[in-house]
Amino acid sequence: KFIMVGPGNPVVATAGSDTILPCSVQREDKTPLSAVDMNIMWTRPDLGDALVHFYADQRDINTRQIVLYTGKTSLFKDELQNGNTSLRLTKVRVFDEGQYKCVVDSRQWNDDVVFDLKVEVIGTRPVITVEKYDESSDTFTLLCESGGWRPEPDLRWLDSEGKNLTTGLTELHRDAELFSVKRQVTVRYRDTDTAYCKVTLGHHTMEKPITPSILRGNGEYYLDFNNASLHLRHKISNPPRSNITKNAEVGVISYGISSVHISQSSKIYLYRSVMDL
Repeated sequence: KFIMVGPGNPVVATAGSDTILPCSVQREDKTPLSAVDMNIMWTRPDLGDALVHFYADQRDINTRQIVLYTGKTSLFKDELQNGNTSLRLTKVRVFDEGQYKCVVDSRQWNDDVVFDLKVEVIGTRPVITVEKYDESSDTFTLLCESGGWRPEPDLRWLDSEGKNLTTGLTELHRDAELFSVKRQVTVRYRDTDTAYCKVTLGHHTMEKPITPSILRGNGEYYLDFNNASLHLRHKISNPPRSNITKNAEVGVISYGISSVHISQSSKIYLYRSVMDL
């Protein structure tokens, strides 16, 4: 007799990467047992026990293998003598998520282990938008957006010390299998030197900083974004004595800037900008 050993928890893989579905055979006293001369079958119980990989007579026999796994599976042949019957799965896709069964048959005895594979999709780098600046309170309303995740990630706003600035709920949108998230935060520039938008899924993290500040002089106002790119996304007018040159009445106008003159004589010109730091 022998026993099968599998993972205690679901296996988590990232879409596009290779992963290993762990499985091994050992004696009842937990010592290794060679699986070289045994039959090893991997199936998907959630797909009617569709064949994922089959090994018998010391070779792979995949004539009945489900087409979507063709060329994607392999055993560790050099490790079979140590009881390692794990399966390597290459270029993981969302379709690969599901239930897997590893069955080992020695003709005198057989056993199996069943577990789940979860597939994560890592989304896009966060984009920070300056939604509004309120002169009376010296506050900025910032919006962070990121898309293409699976499952839904956690999105938070943090200050430079890692303190959570997040309030309210994250806005979540789903398109087929993928999720997009966005969340606003309002910060007072005197209290927050740098704000960070942090998107997390499992062990994967993407972070984007923004350092908004206001430079005053001679009755004029500037917004400083540390050499960011400013994209004006609507019709603009050319403020008097501004260093923004009118380029088009409607559309997207991009500038590589360190300081952008937005207003003069306390008159605030409305704008919407996307920061690419």
